[in-house]
Amino acid sequence: MATENLKYKITLFATFWDKKPTCEISINDTNRWNGTIDGSETSPNVIEFEHPCEEGKEYDELYIMTGAAQGITVRVLRRGR
Repeated sequence: MATENLKYKITLFATFWDKKPTCEISINDTNRWNGTIDGSETSPNVIEFEHPCEEGKEYDELYIMTGAAQGITVRVLRRGR
C-alpha cells in the first residue's frame, strides 16, 4: 500500500468563550498540535502540519477544546479514509 504525507492547514478562532481555550489536535491517537486558541475571526490561529497516511486505512481526526469555561469541553471527531 502507498503512503502519502497529507498536508493539513487548520484555522481556529474563539470569540464566544469567557477565556481563551486550549486545543489538542490528534490523528489516530498521535498528538499533532497542542496550544492556546488566541486568534480572532479576522486573525485566526493557523496550524499547519503533515501526517503520513496509508492508502485504504481509516483515520480519525480528533479536536478537543477545553479551559474556556468551567465544565465545558468541546470534542469534534471526524472519520475518513
